[in-house]
Amino acid sequence: MSELHTTVQKEPAVAPFSLHR
Repeated sequence: MSELHTTVQKEPAVAPFSLHR
């Protein structure tokens, strides 16, 4: 889950998309 957090911090625009999916 650490990798996901890093991606969210780098690309906040992808965070909501990943959560929705």
